[in-house]
Amino acid sequence: MQVRIQDALGVFSRFGPQNVPLVFLTDVRLRGDGGAVKRFPRGTRFDNEVAEVLQQLNISEVDFLYTEKLSLALRRLYPERYRAPFATLSFVELDKSLHALQAINRKSNRRREIVSGMELYRRNEKKLEVLLEYGQTISAAFWNDLKTRVEKKQRFDIRFSESGIIVFVDLRPEGGNYLQRFYRNSDLVTSLVGQRSDEHVRIAPDFNGELDVFAVDDPDKLLDTYINRNARLIIIGDELSEDYKVALAKVKGYDPFARFMLATNIDQGHLDSFLIQVKKSYVANNFNIDDF
Repeated sequence: MQVRIQDALGVFSRFGPQNVPLVFLTDVRLRGDGGAVKRFPRGTRFDNEVAEVLQQLNISEVDFLYTEKLSLALRRLYPERYRAPFATLSFVELDKSLHALQAINRKSNRRREIVSGMELYRRNEKKLEVLLEYGQTISAAFWNDLKTRVEKKQRFDIRFSESGIIVFVDLRPEGGNYLQRFYRNSDLVTSLVGQRSDEHVRIAPDFNGELDVFAVDDPDKLLDTYINRNARLIIIGDELSEDYKVALAKVKGYDPFARFMLATNIDQGHLDSFLIQVKKSYVANNFNIDDF
């Protein structure tokens, strides 16, 4: 698992080597000033002294042995770089999902992909062979090779390439009810950005409200934002004028399987019912994998 030296130092400092061991997965062989060679064999335990040597030699990241403890620690400290898995799929579920996405991708301009949220190893003589890397896109071709080398009972922590929510509200000063539209947009964004990991309703395990909410009020920017942010859901916060409807139609034309949700009259005192609806829309697909 590729981890930044600074992130590894954060884990080492916060949790300690006994609680979250940081172990080199592969040999690290470095040549310093004057040609001197510094070698850290696989299995080396990371600590402050090791970090100092690596930083002096301008090494920014190292491949560590993946463990659940390390993954959890990184998610807790650096959620913007290390996301929780969206789901855990069985061998058969992953196979069916990849097959379905192949068919879906042929019908849409959006390419939906599955990303590994874990690592898999196989012992090869005295070394560990990496079968699946953390953060690796699991293509159909890669999967066809991998599934011949893993047990059928293996389960896979995964994320999807889509994430995040676009809040689409008409905030132009033209027309009536501007203040009402403004406050509605504010309520929507506040409700989503304020999502905490300890709240009763979680939109998705890998959803981070501080990073994954994108407000769009210009219809000409909706499709570009949907593409560039790879957003998973568009929440429409008002009855829209014609050019805003056209913007939504462009998204639908680009991606027939885009997810939309209409949200009005949000009660900030009772957010759970609203967030439950957001969750349902966010995690749902506009296709059935069993149809493919």
